[in-house]
Amino acid sequence: MSMGLIRERAQFDFMPLSERPDAIPQVARWWCDEWGLPQRHESMESYLSELASLKPGKLPIHLLALSERNIVGVATLKDQSALHKLFPDFQYWLSGVYVPPALRRRGIATALCLKMVDIAKTRGVTRLHLVTEVLDGGLYAKIGWNPIRQVHVDDLDLLVMARDVP
Repeated sequence: MSMGLIRERAQFDFMPLSERPDAIPQVARWWCDEWGLPQRHESMESYLSELASLKPGKLPIHLLALSERNIVGVATLKDQSALHKLFPDFQYWLSGVYVPPALRRRGIATALCLKMVDIAKTRGVTRLHLVTEVLDGGLYAKIGWNPIRQVHVDDLDLLVMARDVP
């Protein structure tokens, strides 16, 4: 079932990455430039292949933010996480929230996060989790996420946060 183009608050539209396969290389580049190639992949080609194989409406859901049909950001709703061993009871996660540096501070990340909370609600999710390197919670704290615990993983200090889905 197609989610189609979704008009939202502010001036952004939202569309699943699965409906814009032309955007996969750009999104993969953003994520790899920011966080590196996921450890489960040996090459960019295998990562692109995984992103291209995602099924519409199934988790993970990679959601694009669009402004005048231009891709201005992305976020992911997924089950489990790389931190599953530390937090086995935390099932649903917001991750991969990315907006290019030149487009930041325009409300794009906020709009993406709030839209993902809405999508989680429609799927019956009652609580979402995330991990950030911003130890005061930054943007996430401003939009209703609460700190759970600080952890040290792979030489990084991280903050795990949660938000109830109303």
